[in-house]
Amino acid sequence: LDESSLVEVAWRVEDLHKIHWWDALIVGAAQGLGCRYLLSEDFAGDAKFDDLEVVNPFERTPAQVLGA
Repeated sequence: LDESSLVEVAWRVEDLHKIHWWDALIVGAAQGLGCRYLLSEDFAGDAKFDDLEVVNPFERTPAQVLGA
């Protein structure tokens, strides 16, 4: 994912999900890298951005997330 593609993806994420620019950059980078999960305590609840699920590591264990 090059810089210009990341900026375009982040703009789309920011506009579509109404989140702050810096959060949109993080989400866009994670999506561009094909991540399934994003560990963060900065999003409300269990946010989901297309196939990317945001997990608060202080609220859920890896076993809970992965169903193990």
